[in-house]
Amino acid sequence: MESSRPSTSTGDVRIVNAYNPNPPDPGLNIDDLLKLVTLNKEVLLCGDFNLTHPRRSGIRCVSPNAKARQLCDGTEAAGMRCMLKPGTITYTRGDPAAVPNTPSPTIDLVFAGRALISRVIGCDVVEVRGFESDHRVLRTVINSQLHREDGTRKLWKNVQTKKFRQDARERLGALGLPPLHSPAALEEFIDAVTEAMQASIAKFVPILMPPSITGPVRKFEESIHVSLKLEEAARRNCTLQNNDDKLYNKWQFLRRQTDKLVKQMSKMSYRDFVESSTEITAGTYGLARVGARWDLAQPRVHMPDLKDPMTHEVCSTPQDKVRCLTNSIWPKTSTGPTAPAQNCPPLDPARMQYSSPQQLDWGEICELIFGIPSGKAEGPDGTAREALKMLHVSRDEKETESERESIIAPILEHIINACFLLSHHPAQFKRSRTVIVEKAGKPTYDTPKNWRPLALLSCMGKVVEKAMSNRLTILSLEHSLVPYNQFGFARRSTTKALELILNRVYRCWNASPRMFATLMTIDMTGAFDHVDREVLLKILVRKGVPDWMVLYISSFLSDRRVALSIPGYTSEEFWVNIGIPQGTPLSPVLFALFSSLILDELNKIWPSSPFFQVMSYVDDTCMVVTSHSYEENCKILTTAFTDLIAATAPSGISLGPSKTHIMHFQNPHKETQGTNSRTANEPEPPRIIPLADLPDVGVEGAKKEEVIKLLGVYLDQSLTWATHVKKITEKMEAKMRTIYRISGSTWGPSLASIRRLYITSVRPIAAYAAPVWFLYRDNERRIRWQISANLVMKLDKAQAVCLRQVAGAYQTTANPVVHQELDVPPLSLFLEKLGQKHRTRNLDTREYARLTTVWATDNMPKTLSAANNIAHPYRILYKVTAAFIDFAARKQLIEINEERATKTDRRGFPLPKLRWRNFLDRQQVRSKVINDKLQEACTRYWQNYLDDREDRRKNQTDPNFRIANHRPLSLSEKWGPASLKYYAELTRAESTMLFHCRTGVVGLKSYLFSIKVRDIVDDLCPCKQGKHTVEHVFIHCPALLAERTRLYLQVDHHDLKKLLTCDSKAAAAWAIRYLSIEQFGWTGRQTPDKIFQNRDGA
Repeated sequence: MESSRPSTSTGDVRIVNAYNPNPPDPGLNIDDLLKLVTLNKEVLLCGDFNLTHPRRSGIRCVSPNAKARQLCDGTEAAGMRCMLKPGTITYTRGDPAAVPNTPSPTIDLVFAGRALISRVIGCDVVEVRGFESDHRVLRTVINSQLHREDGTRKLWKNVQTKKFRQDARERLGALGLPPLHSPAALEEFIDAVTEAMQASIAKFVPILMPPSITGPVRKFEESIHVSLKLEEAARRNCTLQNNDDKLYNKWQFLRRQTDKLVKQMSKMSYRDFVESSTEITAGTYGLARVGARWDLAQPRVHMPDLKDPMTHEVCSTPQDKVRCLTNSIWPKTSTGPTAPAQNCPPLDPARMQYSSPQQLDWGEICELIFGIPSGKAEGPDGTAREALKMLHVSRDEKETESERESIIAPILEHIINACFLLSHHPAQFKRSRTVIVEKAGKPTYDTPKNWRPLALLSCMGKVVEKAMSNRLTILSLEHSLVPYNQFGFARRSTTKALELILNRVYRCWNASPRMFATLMTIDMTGAFDHVDREVLLKILVRKGVPDWMVLYISSFLSDRRVALSIPGYTSEEFWVNIGIPQGTPLSPVLFALFSSLILDELNKIWPSSPFFQVMSYVDDTCMVVTSHSYEENCKILTTAFTDLIAATAPSGISLGPSKTHIMHFQNPHKETQGTNSRTANEPEPPRIIPLADLPDVGVEGAKKEEVIKLLGVYLDQSLTWATHVKKITEKMEAKMRTIYRISGSTWGPSLASIRRLYITSVRPIAAYAAPVWFLYRDNERRIRWQISANLVMKLDKAQAVCLRQVAGAYQTTANPVVHQELDVPPLSLFLEKLGQKHRTRNLDTREYARLTTVWATDNMPKTLSAANNIAHPYRILYKVTAAFIDFAARKQLIEINEERATKTDRRGFPLPKLRWRNFLDRQQVRSKVINDKLQEACTRYWQNYLDDREDRRKNQTDPNFRIANHRPLSLSEKWGPASLKYYAELTRAESTMLFHCRTGVVGLKSYLFSIKVRDIVDDLCPCKQGKHTVEHVFIHCPALLAERTRLYLQVDHHDLKKLLTCDSKAAAAWAIRYLSIEQFGWTGRQTPDKIFQNRDGA
């Protein structure tokens, strides 16, 4: 039995589906079934009961068994009624289309409860095309309206921008910029601005309503209607002839033909939709996001019952579920007209305070508006981000200069300045609708911890919060208000956090006598939502944050109202009296300042040394310890964890024992015995201790791991990065599968769009934190503990597979050819470039100074030799990068300044010189040097392939070997972006055909024969006058003379190189139309022959 309870306008309806199997399987327990269906009166019972009774089957049933009588009597006693007419045929042994010559039973039944009987409009048997079963499909129609939250969506792309701006200008202009000397006046002005914007939005922004439950009626072409009629006629004829085999086979053949037509129509309809949707770049990215969502589970319409973790009660009603979630997320909430008063710590005028501007700088408001992300859900006030951007500066050249000026910027600037001067965060910006969504990949969703809250806040409020966040971040960085080991906000990236930790591990491995490193990762439970606000304010006062900022943040944190929205239900608003609201621009820096208290305490207890390092990234904390044994590491970590508990206890933050993990790093190149056990030339044997033999840390619930995911990077015990590379390639493959949904080799967005999509959404998967883990130099410049060549090869191959899909190329296309034709560097070279850029940017920072402190030899035990002393991989890469790049950059700077001396700007003034002392100028030149170095490496990579290919061609004796037979056009070109312009104006099918022709890996017989394709017996063209190659069909083939002449007349030449470069569009279209390659069959039939006529009409 299975049951569901959809919510309707008149209450919940229980729908029970039952199945009673035939013997010898255990049958359905009728007593349990009757107990379930009699719990409420609005119930619908349906199923395959395999029971017959005269009241249901009519004359077809003579002697019902005991279960049939029990079911009949029980449903009647409960006031239920069978909604099928007695004698309705619901089952026929054999074919479902057959008309039975023998009596057939009524074993599929539908019962309605007493309160539901009057609302059942009909219950009958329906014929469903393609449904082949002995049973019939029963359709029951109930007159009721499902209760659901019908969310609407605003179609901002369909807005008439000019009219919208004009209407909003009139409404907002009427408000003016009144003086805002009090919080009441400020909030009144915000209400007026919101109402004016809402009125313009309601007038000019189209609304997309949710689709109906049944959906739109699907329209078919006439050919499909004809096929359906033929299929139905064959089915009836088969039925009348008692399922004659020939007639049955004819019916099935026509049914398959109809399915094929429907599938083909659906495919072409979808491809037309993709083509129209991806004409602009934003459309390609939007469709790619849709493709990614197809791989995800469908969102739940209703939330399942939750189990309260405190009382262990089962919460079934929406109200109980909201209560359970609220208690789990926020420990302190309240209801009522006002929230409890929040105490702000006393502000001593004599205390030390740092200064921060209390008004916006000139032009700052424009940066804030431009930084607003698009495509996000709007807050409770209905002012979406798109509205603010449309009301900013217009780019319509038809408008006058005054009409193009920003409408919203002066208003937002006026509001922000008032908020800062009054130290007041308006009440409208503190309302939120918090949506509960399920966390991906959880086995069950019956506990609150498997659901995630997402707060939807006012967009105007977020602009105000972003302005405050910028000031607080600058203050924190300039005056070191957060410790050096606190990451997760501006200029404190994941890469730097991981580098800080692993720097200790590599230094430990580089020490002598031998040392060992152990890592512990800790997760804070409900970090943001459990922050004690009064403690946070005291921290701000203690760190010297100015009074006006402290008062503003106090206002920001107090009187926050939340309406919790779960699938199918939204609660009333209530007050949240604890925590920092998530989803606001101000939250990360506030939490960083709050958690800095914890790190400050730990840093006092455990001062920075080469043997201990703690690091915090938002709510993730980790500690790494190095000593002369794993046992000593465990003792130190146990003590440090106890100190961490003591430091977090006053702040009300709890640590999750279930998310505490430890990993003992094991140097893969250290041997068990002393150095005297091997000869000087003998390599160091690897020695990995089994996990079970490693000691445990004295923390309850902590788990030993062989692999730990830290800040999105998978660390293994020996830092081989094998697991991380495996995860990267899997993610890249998964992402390409979503792209495959919106693109094929002959349909979809253009090659340029798919290439851009790969570079911006697939390659960053591998680039994430690459400077930390991609430590690699070639054989002559190897460094210790660098990533293996096999893993580098896997990364390069993974990208090559992706690029073949991007280009629509065959899998046999050589990796270097794909990279060169698409102008995409091999992944290994690209990752090496990222590492160089990271290190050059980091050279002038405090983080780099921290790394060098660990490298210093006087802080470590005596090393074995001077060579070991400098063998730290990070140290080597930093030193080499700094020496080489800076030397080249200084030379580049001189050349750039000489060139700039001869140029002027738009106003005619000489361009200023770049100066090495200026950080931005220095980074600009360094970046150019690194990019030039990457191009040089790509050129060498391409030339090495050409040389290797030429050597193989010379050594090849088989005349049919494909390298010996031809040299494709792409091999005669240098590495660079020149080839991309050949594909710029081409459709997807044309770009694929051009790629095949330029690379020589094309579906012509010469190539197919060289790779030994079945059924290809020779490499001759069908004309038998030469090998079936690209050159032959474009220049020599007599069978294509007339078609080729029309092409020549169109392009005014017959040079193959010019055809595949300058006139690539005409050549690709011609090849699709006339080369009869099966892959382009449909596209070729759709290509009109007239496009190859002479321009003069010849």
